[in-house]
Amino acid sequence: MQNTDEKNLPQRSRYHQAEMDLSSLKPGQDFKELKPSVIVFICSFDPFGKGLYRYTFEPRCLEADFPLEDGTRRIFLNTKGTNESDVSKELVSFLRYVTDSTDAYVEQAGDLRLGRIHERIKTLKQSRELEGRYMQFEELLKREHDEGLEQGYKTGYEKAAANMLELVTRMIADGKTDLIPRLKEEAFCQEMLKEYHL
Repeated sequence: MQNTDEKNLPQRSRYHQAEMDLSSLKPGQDFKELKPSVIVFICSFDPFGKGLYRYTFEPRCLEADFPLEDGTRRIFLNTKGTNESDVSKELVSFLRYVTDSTDAYVEQAGDLRLGRIHERIKTLKQSRELEGRYMQFEELLKREHDEGLEQGYKTGYEKAAANMLELVTRMIADGKTDLIPRLKEEAFCQEMLKEYHL
């Protein structure tokens, strides 16, 4: 996904194509074993200024106009395209979804495949957020545990865990979930513990 036009997309695509080729062949393998490769960039800007939803490139002979057939293809998808009659309705729906990934748009589009993609993305986002919060919480518990051990008392872990659990619970209830990652900062953590009288 490319959100900004850094005026280097052709070179960037060449680099990624080369990287794919290097990683797909082992030393000593015959070049005939090189698999076809397709690089796809989804751009939130028109990369070539022609108003197309899709730009497809393959190497061709300039003198006699025939394909090289080296198995490479580069596709640039443009969310700002204007040639709806030249591409599938599904592609247009998907590219619009890239910039408007709301429930309302998916419902309005009425595309079953897009609906399935949307549900999977929502599930993935939710699991990543939960995993992220869990990992942050686990790190906080470990830090509190380590501090407890350093202070020389065995109940440090249980006390720290109870305090952190209570703190995180109260912060979530107060709508401060965006501040939870800052609990890694010792001064901020102490400030929050004091604020919630823990």
